[in-house]
Amino acid sequence: MVSLNFTTFIFAFTFLVYVALVKVLFFDRVGQIISKREGFITENIASSKAIQASIEEKITSKNPQAILMKAREEALHDLNDASEKATHTRAKLVEETKAELRKSLDENLAKLQNDKEELLKQSNVAIKELAAFAITKMLGDLSVKEVASV
Repeated sequence: MVSLNFTTFIFAFTFLVYVALVKVLFFDRVGQIISKREGFITENIASSKAIQASIEEKITSKNPQAILMKAREEALHDLNDASEKATHTRAKLVEETKAELRKSLDENLAKLQNDKEELLKQSNVAIKELAAFAITKMLGDLSVKEVASV
């Protein structure tokens, strides 16, 4: 059988005091924190829904065709800008290439002119040598014929 003695009543009283202390010191504070968080979350959800509703209203109040036309215009503008930049870059590259080719052409023309002048000098020297040789030969032949006729 169950025996109830004084120790059982002291244990029950101690347990009830412990539960009351835990409730006052722990559960009430945790409950307050939880209720504050619930309020904060509820407010955030409500404000988010209000913002979402206003955005949806703005989107639906505008003409979707107008939104599409504006997007098309922006896309065409961006495409034209890119095309202009590409054209400018291409023209710049063409001008740089032309400048390099002109410089190379000028250098090669100068080199050809120098080579031409050098070849003319060499051919003048060769012509002078041939003329001198021919004159010497002709004078030498005349001197031999004069001596033979005498």
